[in-house]
Amino acid sequence: MRKRLFVSILITIAILFGGSEVMKANVVIEPISDLSEEFIKGADISMLPEIEESGGRYFNEGNEVDPLVLLKEKGVNSVRIRVWVDPYDEFGNAYGGGTVDENRAIELAKRADSLGFSLLIDFHYSDFWTDPGKQFKPKSWETYNHEQLKQAIYNHTTCVLTRLKAEGITPEMVQVGNEINSGILWPDGKSWGEGGGEFDRLADFLNAGLQAVRDSDPSIQTMLHLAEGGDLEMVRWWMEEIALRGVEFDVMGLSY
Repeated sequence: MRKRLFVSILITIAILFGGSEVMKANVVIEPISDLSEEFIKGADISMLPEIEESGGRYFNEGNEVDPLVLLKEKGVNSVRIRVWVDPYDEFGNAYGGGTVDENRAIELAKRADSLGFSLLIDFHYSDFWTDPGKQFKPKSWETYNHEQLKQAIYNHTTCVLTRLKAEGITPEMVQVGNEINSGILWPDGKSWGEGGGEFDRLADFLNAGLQAVRDSDPSIQTMLHLAEGGDLEMVRWWMEEIALRGVEFDVMGLSY
């Protein structure tokens, strides 16, 4: 049976900044009863290292804890880690949002794997957050032509998965793009408004990432991910266009 993905925010925390001032957030999440063991209960942990480096601390009932240990104790069994190509500006300043480049993604994956979490790697193919309103190329890819962009996607995906494999880590699932309703790598891979052939180019890019996952380890499930999952007409349009071009993947991820 295919596992279902359930991504949520589940930590009840008080965060300590600067060593003296405590901000308390009393959040209670009632458990859902009778869930199958096959059900994925997940959380995105990409910002955790940056929070900790900024002085963030996590507490449970007054005792400082490792938030990943707390998540594990509370039943979370899977984590997602986003990956950006180069999340720094020309002066070396971090864009924020977790600043998860390849190196940080590997270290965070090792930390999660040591606690027994299954892993979802989320490739944005950008230097910062992507969504339907922005799908910007990484700085280092801006001058690439179509074939070079396909190769860059393949190489970047392969590199991260190869480094994980060297650490003995195999993700359960890899997300090829993030909220890709409007495509990826604008304008080359935009899904509309580019004078024709949009989904042909987008399919080429997605196939490059999907093939990299299969070549790395065919046991890894692949996901394509859309935002606005409640818009059935949009989802059907997008999936039909992709299916017409023979793009093969395992899981459709929908954010709501």
